[in-house]
Amino acid sequence: KGSDYIRDMNLDIIHVQTEAGIGMFARIMSKSFHIPLVYTYHTMYEDYTHYLNPLDLNLIDEGEKLIIRKFSKYWVNHSLAVIAPSMKTKKKLIDYGAHSPIFVIPTGLDLSHFDRRSLDQNILSSIRPSLNLTEEDHVVTFVGRIAKEKAIDIPIKALKYSKDENLHLVIVGKGTDLEYYQNLVRNLDLESRVHFTGMIDKPMVPYY
Repeated sequence: KGSDYIRDMNLDIIHVQTEAGIGMFARIMSKSFHIPLVYTYHTMYEDYTHYLNPLDLNLIDEGEKLIIRKFSKYWVNHSLAVIAPSMKTKKKLIDYGAHSPIFVIPTGLDLSHFDRRSLDQNILSSIRPSLNLTEEDHVVTFVGRIAKEKAIDIPIKALKYSKDENLHLVIVGKGTDLEYYQNLVRNLDLESRVHFTGMIDKPMVPYY
């Protein structure tokens, strides 16, 4: 039924943004009806192998990465063109052996939401006191999912080497590895300079 629907649409192009499920179906339709396929490669899967390797075994990690490289190369080279969200992704795909043309188009973000002039100044001025921060403190903020592939340990460890006692790190969000990072902060004795807010409502993100 789905293939009949695709055929009757007389599409000029198919743009697929995922690999499994609907992505596989899209590739089958592309081949069946000779419709050019463009593919956006969103996820650096090599950064996620630890989820399938709970014992952190080197041999398993290398095997998983090899499979990812082979599949990624196949997906890319069986596409008319590829969109990568960053130069990092494009270079990685070329390292995999990609020969289809790759175009870098960053994922869009509406920056108008972060214009200080459009924010409630009372709420804005309440954020620092709620985290025991002063106007004199220098603040670095991470906003996102708290997971190992986000490499939040890099700014945390960097803070340990900073001689600026007024430098603080605010980590906004939640995720599977929140406890891991909290333990890291505790072990580095940085609890007074690293602040975890947990999950916050989307309208509050610009204030942080």
